[in-house]
Amino acid sequence: MDFKIINERQIILQLAMQEAYKKRDECQRGFDSLDNKLNTMTTDDCDKDKVVESMLYFKECRDGWQETIDHIRQWQDELDQGLEGC
Repeated sequence: MDFKIINERQIILQLAMQEAYKKRDECQRGFDSLDNKLNTMTTDDCDKDKVVESMLYFKECRDGWQETIDHIRQWQDELDQGLEGC
C-alpha cells in the first residue's frame, strides 16, 4: 500500500481513537456519578431502580466504546504491518 495512504489512514485512526477515548470516559463518569448517587440513596428510595437502569446504560455505553477502541488498535496494528512491507 502507498505510504501516503497509510499515513493518512493512521491520522484518521488517531483522531478516531481520541474521540472514542473521550466518549468512553464520558460514559465512565456518568456511571461513577450515578454509583455515588446510588450509594447515598436509602433502601426505600423510589428512584433507585431508575438509577440502576441508567447505570446499566452507561456500562453498556462504556463497554461499546471500549470495543471500538480495541478495533481501532487492531486496525492501527494492521496499518503498521503494511508500513513494514513498504
